[in-house]
Amino acid sequence: MNVYAQDKILRVDNYEDAFNLIIEEFDVDMTYLPVDESRISLNDYIKITREVAEEQRELLDYIEFRQSNNFELFSPLTMSIDSVTVTKTRTKDAWGDMGTYFGIKATYNVTGTQVSYLRNSSISYKYATVTSNVSLGNISNPTYSYLDGGRTGAVKYTAEMYYDFFWSAGNVTIYTEFYYSE
Repeated sequence: MNVYAQDKILRVDNYEDAFNLIIEEFDVDMTYLPVDESRISLNDYIKITREVAEEQRELLDYIEFRQSNNFELFSPLTMSIDSVTVTKTRTKDAWGDMGTYFGIKATYNVTGTQVSYLRNSSISYKYATVTSNVSLGNISNPTYSYLDGGRTGAVKYTAEMYYDFFWSAGNVTIYTEFYYSE
C-alpha cells in the first residue's frame, strides 16, 4: 500500500479530493459524483471509497489476467463430447461484493465445451439492494467476451453506483462469468 498517498488522504478536507487521491492510488477509472456531505462524514466517505476502489482494482486485475491468459486447453474429455448445441439462460452473482447486491442474467449457447452467442443480458437486483438502498444509474450496454478458449463467456457492465443515498461513484464495473458446465 502506498503510505504517501494514504498520508495525503488523511490531510484532505474535500470529498472530491479524497475520492481522486483514492482512485489514483488504486489506479481505477471510477468518476466522482457529488454527495450530500451532511449525510456522511469525510472519514466514512473515505472508508467506503477505499473499499470500493480496492475491490474494483482486484476485479480489473482479474479481468485483465483472464483475458491475457485466454488459451485453449485440449483434453481427451473435451474432444469426445458431441456437438449438440444447448441454449442456457442463467443468473449469476456479480463478482466480489457487488454480488451481494446484483446478479447478471444472460442467455448463451453451449456446444460441447464451447460457450457462444452470449446475448440478452441484464443486471438483476437482489433483496439487499432494497435493505441497503443500493442502486445503479447510467448503466452501459453489456460487453461480452469469451475466455478459456471459448469455455467461458464473460459479461461486463459499467454504471453509476449509489449507496444508501450518501455515497456514489461513476464508472463502477459489474462483471461475471458463465461456464459451459453450468
